[in-house]
Amino acid sequence: MDNVFRNIRNERQKRNLTLEQLANDTGLSKSFLSQVERGQAEPSVTSLKKIALRFRMSIVDLFAGFEPRDVPTSADAPTSPAPDSPPYVTDIKLVRADQRKKFTLPGSHIEYEMITPDLQRQMQILYLQFDPGESIGDDTISDPRGDKCFVVLRGSVQYNLGSDTYELHAGDSVYFPAQTPQSWRGIGDEHIEALVIMTPPWF
Repeated sequence: MDNVFRNIRNERQKRNLTLEQLANDTGLSKSFLSQVERGQAEPSVTSLKKIALRFRMSIVDLFAGFEPRDVPTSADAPTSPAPDSPPYVTDIKLVRADQRKKFTLPGSHIEYEMITPDLQRQMQILYLQFDPGESIGDDTISDPRGDKCFVVLRGSVQYNLGSDTYELHAGDSVYFPAQTPQSWRGIGDEHIEALVIMTPPWF
């Protein structure tokens, strides 16, 4: 996680942003951001999302070993590919199970694994493992405009989308606009495995 905190500071400085400016742009406090950059506070998924989007990045981009690329600055921004990029992949990439890129977000025990080979694709697939009670935080998150699908492979999840709540069990899935305010929490008494599929890949 030290890499994440260091990357946040480096990205802010690279953009010539003061802590006060970043605080105003994200709605997070200046003191909290200062603690995050020094590794003295662990931001929630929601906080990381706000910081990453201000940098025109995704959360995954903040981790070492991932090649950053621009993302829309807001949930309403268009997400069409750049004019010089192909609409679909033209190469074949094999990802072995033991070669997946893995990460865990601050203050969370949710394990994420990249099924897709990298972030330079039109789609992102993440494999998640977590226990009942784990969640993405108390606040909702919204992704840039696109499609998103959550598939439960094992266990049960309570998924909140806007004003609606869905209880998902093994084999269930929910497909929705990625910009919908959302949150979820593991429920039941069984270890949970799930897939998150997004296009474009802005987790």
